[in-house]
Amino acid sequence: MVHLDDRSQVILVAAFLLAVSFVVLALVVNSAIFAENIATRDDVAGSHDALEYRAEVQQSVGAVLTAVNHNDTLGETTLEETVATLSAEGAILQSTQGRLVNVSVDSVETGATRIAQTNASRNFTSIGGDQAWNLTDDSVESVRNLRLNITDPDAAAGSFSLVANDTDTGGADWRLQVSENSGDIEVTVSVDGGPDRACVRPHDNATVIDVTGGTVGGTPCLALGQLQSDAGTTQWIGADIGSSFRLELEEADAVTGQYSMVLGTAGSPKTSALQTSQQSDEPFAVAAIYSVTVNYAFYTPAVGYETAVRVAPGEVPA
Repeated sequence: MVHLDDRSQVILVAAFLLAVSFVVLALVVNSAIFAENIATRDDVAGSHDALEYRAEVQQSVGAVLTAVNHNDTLGETTLEETVATLSAEGAILQSTQGRLVNVSVDSVETGATRIAQTNASRNFTSIGGDQAWNLTDDSVESVRNLRLNITDPDAAAGSFSLVANDTDTGGADWRLQVSENSGDIEVTVSVDGGPDRACVRPHDNATVIDVTGGTVGGTPCLALGQLQSDAGTTQWIGADIGSSFRLELEEADAVTGQYSMVLGTAGSPKTSALQTSQQSDEPFAVAAIYSVTVNYAFYTPAVGYETAVRVAPGEVPA
């Protein structure tokens, strides 16, 4: 038979355990909320340093990823080893300021394709000399770090165009046109037959058009980054024309220079029009890494912050 005092003790112990459970739950929830808040705020004491170093990590890992994709002899192992080296060297530097930091590779998204031409004296035609040709098949869903380095726009040859063509919707397309305008470079963008938006920049030997970065000659080009649809959607390359598209070049003999881009895991290069080696003087397509996610930890006496950071240089917003 259980006495009243025994029952009271059981109830008291149960209440105590329940209270402890609530405290632990509150700590877990508060930690999650803090980790979420610090990612979007810089008014938490010490949070600015955590976010600033995270940006440095993202930039450094992005540079490593780009270097790996630009070298046939490097791959996922090199990426992971180099990130580990960056983490160790960064930890030493940060420790002098009373900070404990660590960066490690969580996952690597392979199966991408890099399409490029590195010969600055060649026009943008295919390996067979075609001036109108397809870079890819019809199933491209994403492309990042798309850059054109125009060394010679030939006004006599017409206007070069890069087209993202959605073949599923009766020819809807995103079109970038490059032409010479009194010695300057003019970049014009239109989406699915909508109004043209253009920007003009001085041309001095070479002009870099960062399509996914939204700049021409190192300065913002609103035609690339802020072309709005009727629905108010920002028209990044391939946006608002369908779930997948094909990349095409038109009047490719009208410009000379270099270009580079990384296709996502969906979509394939037009192998008959491209070489398969990065050492080629002609346009080529090679396997690439699309993105890497790293685990980032930053601790000081005032702040403890851990998060996963996805790195995909030159990726346009979803």
